Amino acid sequence: MLSISKQIKNTLTVVAFLGLVSAQSVVTFDLDGVDECGFVSVTGAFDGWSGWGANTDTGMQATVADGSYEFQVLCVDTSINEWWNNIWGASVVLTAPLGSECDFNPGDEYNNYGFTVAGSDLTVSYCAGSCDATCGGADPCADVTCGDGQTCEDGICIDGGDDTGVVFSGGFGGAVVDGNTYTNPTGVEPWAGFANEDVSLYPFSFPDGGEITFTGATAETDVDVYFRFEYNPYPDTEPSFNTAAVTVSGTAEASYSLDIPAQGANTYSSFLLYVATADAPVTLTDVTVTSDNGGGDDSDWMLVWSDEFDETDIDMTKWSYEVGTGNWGWGNGEAQYYTDNSNNSFIEDGKLIIRAIRQSYAGSEYTSARMVTKNKGDWTYGRIEVRAKLPAGTGTWPAIWMMPTDSEYGGWPDSGEIDIMEHVGFDPGAIHATAHNDTYNWYDGIPPSGGTLNINDFDENFHTYTLEWTEGSLRWFVDETLYYTYSNNSQGWSTWPYDHDFFMILNIAIGGTWGGQQGIDDSIFPVQMEVEYVRVYQVGSDCVTLGDVNNDNELNVLDIVTIVNLILSDETSDPCSDYNQDGSTNILDLVSLVSTILEN
Repeated sequence: MLSISKQIKNTLTVVAFLGLVSAQSVVTFDLDGVDECGFVSVTGAFDGWSGWGANTDTGMQATVADGSYEFQVLCVDTSINEWWNNIWGASVVLTAPLGSECDFNPGDEYNNYGFTVAGSDLTVSYCAGSCDATCGGADPCADVTCGDGQTCEDGICIDGGDDTGVVFSGGFGGAVVDGNTYTNPTGVEPWAGFANEDVSLYPFSFPDGGEITFTGATAETDVDVYFRFEYNPYPDTEPSFNTAAVTVSGTAEASYSLDIPAQGANTYSSFLLYVATADAPVTLTDVTVTSDNGGGDDSDWMLVWSDEFDETDIDMTKWSYEVGTGNWGWGNGEAQYYTDNSNNSFIEDGKLIIRAIRQSYAGSEYTSARMVTKNKGDWTYGRIEVRAKLPAGTGTWPAIWMMPTDSEYGGWPDSGEIDIMEHVGFDPGAIHATAHNDTYNWYDGIPPSGGTLNINDFDENFHTYTLEWTEGSLRWFVDETLYYTYSNNSQGWSTWPYDHDFFMILNIAIGGTWGGQQGIDDSIFPVQMEVEYVRVYQVGSDCVTLGDVNNDNELNVLDIVTIVNLILSDETSDPCSDYNQDGSTNILDLVSLVSTILEN
């Protein structure tokens, strides 16, 4: 039998243990505004910022010890291959507005949510990304991304106004600031940090780079300052970057500027100023950040090639067919046989129709068409617009894409592939953009992440699918809404083989490794893609109408004579003389131009 003292000791031990156990509480995260996320995870100090705290699989609950904790919300794009191996990289991070009432530690640079557990269960409620408990009554434009030159009104993008590229113009807040004078006091910390207080401007993006400009002056001592953009404010993870330091000198006001390198698809939710020189006030006014979205204004784009499909037959001076089943179903295990037959591709009511049919043909159960502009329309850089209505149905795989005219860096994927639009029928409405190359590909590289935009009426209405391709980036739009950017990181052809001619491809594949993942619904056939037009623009061309080399606004015999003289004299620099846009002025341009004149 235990002595009384031992019984008391053991009882106290049990009580103490139960006290420790009772210090664990269940925290439930009631989050609004995350319906479009494939997977949601709340991560923070309570789970060591692992990325896997309270999440969709745990019912948005976590058992947490008493204490105070900061956290962020991860909205995961589950379309990214093996996203679970890098949940941070596959997520949009939703945080508290910097310096707001729900910024748990507003005095620091990290705009994290937070909560305190004190011995009882707790429910934390937010409209993710804001301080509101729910998203009801929220700004209808908060989640709308409009194209250049557009503004959002009542959740709808409308044309109007010029895009100045300015993403920030203002000042910074902090404990040691007097007006626009910022000071790092001696002995407090290595650097003094000041945060942009106008959080309504976020997120920032710099797909093709940008610039920071300001007017600066000092009290007397030269001052080193840094500007920093962050996406994941805590922990300090990519993507984030410092610009190069700039030294502000002299007591007289002077102008300064810093270049922002191209940031691709990265977006940033914090803009910070650091003063790196102790006890040295520096005054910064007119701080302005501009984003170079690439491609220039609409006025810079000149039409160099188009097909409006306004003739009775397909224009074979612009298009060719790729026929057959290719190697292993065109490399994708596709089920159709591509033909040049008139029932698979034709002009109807001013539109190109590509039709996939269920029929036995040359050993295949389906037929379709695959039309290309190779050696008839090949371009390096430009804006490519295709206005189309897509087919629906499980097993369909329509695509608008580009391949290299010549394999400058080797076979696929080394010389590149640009998918302007792909859609697979088992995932209706999801429009995909992808860039393939030696580094990023599905064969032997890193799976390309690409971009996705949901278009609910893809099969009912026409939409304009656009690629803007410059030396610095590839940018994808649907109806002028930018939804993905792939940037040239200056690491050579392995990541950027997009510096030579590519041609256009229009097709409907059936089945295959992607399109056929959930089988083929034979009840849907025939299905078709309708194309209103294909237009190609390039920057800097002085040519208004191809072939009109004498600029009299007509295509006539005078243009033919002028082009003949250009060919004979080897003076082939006129921007309008390359009528078929194959990169040189030659007899083929004359043949095409004569044909056009005779038809008119």
